[in-house]
Amino acid sequence: MTSTAWGVGLLSGAPFGTLTGIRTGFVEHSVLGGLVVGLLGGAIFGAVMGLVFGRRLIGAVQDLSPPDRTTVMRAVRKGQAVPERRLAPAVIDYAESLRQESRRPLETKGGNRLVLGALVVLSAGLAIAEGLGGDWIGAAGHSMLTVLWLVLVLLSPPLA
Repeated sequence: MTSTAWGVGLLSGAPFGTLTGIRTGFVEHSVLGGLVVGLLGGAIFGAVMGLVFGRRLIGAVQDLSPPDRTTVMRAVRKGQAVPERRLAPAVIDYAESLRQESRRPLETKGGNRLVLGALVVLSAGLAIAEGLGGDWIGAAGHSMLTVLWLVLVLLSPPLA
């Protein structure tokens, strides 16, 4: 995994593990149980998200250092010239990879958005059900997860 994928894993696993640990700690009335579930859940969720994001780095940018990767990706996305000549082959390869990626069948585009949208609906439903059942801590936890999923939906690429 690249350092960017590790960063994505950490940034997604930490809130998931924290919320899961807090919820488990309060519901089960066990600080130790909350810590174990939070650490394991956050580590597993973060690892999966890092691997998924790492696969999304296509073309020559996978092998570049993080500053060079940022420079190449910015140059391609903004249509600017790359400041260093040695990065020109990576710019060409990344641009071609993006062009090929955009030609994927429509049913595979935006699949993440559909899954995340389903998670928004599911966690919102759980928040409402727990609130109606009197479990305000569970309702608060699922409400925070709903917001997290909603932000990820808004950041993910659109279907069309």
